[in-house]
Amino acid sequence: MRRMSDEGEGRNSTFETFGAVPVTPRNIFKLLQKGEMTLLFPGGMKEALHGPGEEYQVMWPEQTDFVRVAARFGAVVVPFGGVGADDSVHVLGKQDELMERLRSAVPFLPPEQPRKPKEDRL
Repeated sequence: MRRMSDEGEGRNSTFETFGAVPVTPRNIFKLLQKGEMTLLFPGGMKEALHGPGEEYQVMWPEQTDFVRVAARFGAVVVPFGGVGADDSVHVLGKQDELMERLRSAVPFLPPEQPRKPKEDRL
């Protein structure tokens, strides 16, 4: 199973270390074309590590490309949600700052690398 990761400073290289690829319609097309299962969180890290005042909101992108690609390959789409996530953790900072702290605290995570064009990272 391949996880899709959000675009954004401080996030992709960490998740790519564990096999994730950036969330792009082209990447999900390539993965499904190869017959790989994918895991895509529509709200992604922005929804998981939201800022103050953004609690209890669904942050799904306006794009429908992912649904079209899934339909083209006959992929099974399993909707899910997390109830109570906003009440289980109090986010004390912005996600980029938190990822930088995590990266400095966990020695096996590589430092942020220069970014390649997103279509070339699969």
